[in-house]
Order: sequence, then C-alpha cells, then structure tokens
Amino acid sequence: MTNANNSNNENEDERIIDEIIEVDLPATFADLVEVEGYGVRVFRVFGYRIENCFTEEREWVDVVYELIDAVNGEWLEADADDVELLADAEDADVYMQTIDYENYPKSFMEMWSAPDGDGWSANKNDMGGGNMAKQERKPTARELSAKLAEEMKKARKERKEKLDNELDRYNFFKRQFERTQDRRDKEAMETVMAEIVKLRNEE
Repeated sequence: MTNANNSNNENEDERIIDEIIEVDLPATFADLVEVEGYGVRVFRVFGYRIENCFTEEREWVDVVYELIDAVNGEWLEADADDVELLADAEDADVYMQTIDYENYPKSFMEMWSAPDGDGWSANKNDMGGGNMAKQERKPTARELSAKLAEEMKKARKERKEKLDNELDRYNFFKRQFERTQDRRDKEAMETVMAEIVKLRNEE
C-alpha cells in the first residue's frame, strides 16, 4: 500500500527537479565563455550549480558557473547573467587558435604580486638581512575571484531590487494618471521611466 503523504512528497520533489532542469543555461561543460568585467579573458566551463533563493517577498533561481581560465588555468565563479558563450566545446580548440597570447591579460596572482604594487609583494627594505618582516598570506586566485564574483552578484541584485521599486512607482503613477488625467502624474511617470531606462542600461 502506497502512503499518500509519501506519494505527495515524491510528486513535489519531481516538480522541483523539473523546475531546476528547465533553467536556461547560456553555456555548458567545456564551452568557452567570456565574463562581464573580465575583458578579453577566455574561460572554460568546468561546472555549475543551481541555487534556489527565497525571501519573504519573492523567490528566484541563481545559476553560478565554475570556470577555468583557458590560458593560465585560474579558477573563477560567475553568475549566469554575466556569462556569454564564445564557442561550444566542439569548436573550442579552433577558437583557442585566435587568442592573442602575447597580449593576454595577466593572471590574478601576477597582478597582486607585481613589484611596487598594492598587493602582497615582499618589502624591499627587509630583503638584505635576516630580520625579514612577516608577510601576510597571499590570497589564492580562487579567493580573489570569489570575492569579485560576490561583489558583482551583490551589485546586480541591488540594481534589480531598485528596478522593481521603480516599476512599482511607474505603475502607481500610471494608474493615477488614468484616473485623474493630472499632468503632474504624467510628468512623474516620465521621470520614473527615465530612471528605469538608466537602470536597464547599467545591466
């Protein structure tokens, strides 16, 4: 005899799994992609994870990619919204032949350890004797990229929340104008719409 509660739970689990599978992915395993904010760097898709996010007001799904720099092998996490396909796995080798390796951007570790930079390079004044200053631990490429990805994710969510608020304001003034035909409501609509366009251009 099948337990009704178990049957309902199984159906619910299948529904959730179906919703996850239907998420639109810009790229999949071994594809080459570019990432917003990382210029001409080319990354290969190593994997991805799907996160169900919930607040009291709404719920949404985030897709987070795990990427490997196709030239220097460094690791990066990036949201799906920031990822754009360059070449699928089948054409990846051909695409790699078009890369300008001589002018390819430096790796994270090269940038952070550059002489006289703001990173974690050794203090030249302490290089001559046995009393060398204790250096801070260098962040790994994974730590640096994860921090950058988190900052980009936070900024994008803040823009989305602000855009949602502006859309609510626009709809409010639109209803007011349709009811009253007051010129001030129309002007408010136009002002809010200009802000909405600005926010969308920033995405």
